[in-house]
Amino acid sequence: MSHQTECETMLPCPFCGGPPCAVVMNETTSRAVRDEDWGEDGVLFISAHVFCHECGARGEAFQEPIALPPELPVLKERAAKAWNDRNARHLGLYVASVRGA
Repeated sequence: MSHQTECETMLPCPFCGGPPCAVVMNETTSRAVRDEDWGEDGVLFISAHVFCHECGARGEAFQEPIALPPELPVLKERAAKAWNDRNARHLGLYVASVRGA
């Protein structure tokens, strides 16, 4: 999934309508995955999630060992699908947390 396709297929934030962003992190280094991260064994422990740039809402995180860079889009797609499958029932939790802050 390309970045452009990703942004076009992800729904706006269900809470504030802000733009979503998919993030893929190397869990060992706690930073974005880089080409040089793929070591000799070729396996990285990766997490992927989507968050809103406006309010910071975060979707479910998916974590798993990835053996090859071409497997990264699959994990990002899972995170994007989870983001898109959210529904209005979560809105009440968000509103309560904002009011309580």
